[in-house]
Amino acid sequence: MQVLKTGNANHKVIIHGEKEFFTSYQSVIAVKYKGKISLSEHWDYSRTTVKHLVNYLGLKDSKELRKLIKEGKFLRNINTKGEF
Repeated sequence: MQVLKTGNANHKVIIHGEKEFFTSYQSVIAVKYKGKISLSEHWDYSRTTVKHLVNYLGLKDSKELRKLIKEGKFLRNINTKGEF
């Protein structure tokens, strides 16, 4: 397992096997696995979480993120442990 810093002590990227987890505090917000990205129900918990999630995903802004979610580009509702 490898833990990467994101510039914010409360947001981390954890690489475990083939999965990459983006966490906020103790909750998993997003998981990258086999080219797919899944978001938890807490992806928009706060503006700060959204800001760091947008950065992690390499998107322009929260509007782009919301558009991609609406278009079904991300899987939804992983649980807070990062399980699909």
